[in-house]
Amino acid sequence: MCQSTELVRTFRLWALLWVAALLFLVCGCSGPEKKAESAAPLSPNEEERTNEESMKVKPVVEETLEEEVLTEETDEAEVTAAVKGEQDKGEEFVTLQASKGTVTFPHRQHQETFECVSCHHPMKDSDGVATACRSCHGVSPDVLKAKDAFHAACKTCHEAQGGPTGCKDCHAS
Repeated sequence: MCQSTELVRTFRLWALLWVAALLFLVCGCSGPEKKAESAAPLSPNEEERTNEESMKVKPVVEETLEEEVLTEETDEAEVTAAVKGEQDKGEEFVTLQASKGTVTFPHRQHQETFECVSCHHPMKDSDGVATACRSCHGVSPDVLKAKDAFHAACKTCHEAQGGPTGCKDCHAS
């Protein structure tokens, strides 16, 4: 295989992971850590399957991390499905409030490269509207925190592709 083709595939993989992690943060998966009070207990097999499905992106490091807080506007936003290259779909930028400073994610820039369902996976089986992660995954300490997911995907992809990797590169003070 040509080295440039392999590089493109690697870039696409890391970019997909980065965008998937962003989805977790944008969809409100950084809610408070508590177990659902009214949920029926799961069998061991169901619990294992649920945990595997909800933890698609592993954190790079194991540590206690503060949660990001979405702005009211971002938290309640519904993003309409679009295919890559449609510049008039979705937000141009998504602003995320985080303990280390605000992060402004260039959504449309990434939308040029990836289809929406690459990150907004529930759209595959829906009417084209992204829903909050917690609407399917629930609120559970077993679900990867948004901050961990973003740092794992974003930083890894950016390191591989020469993108920004320092805290202040993404987080405004």
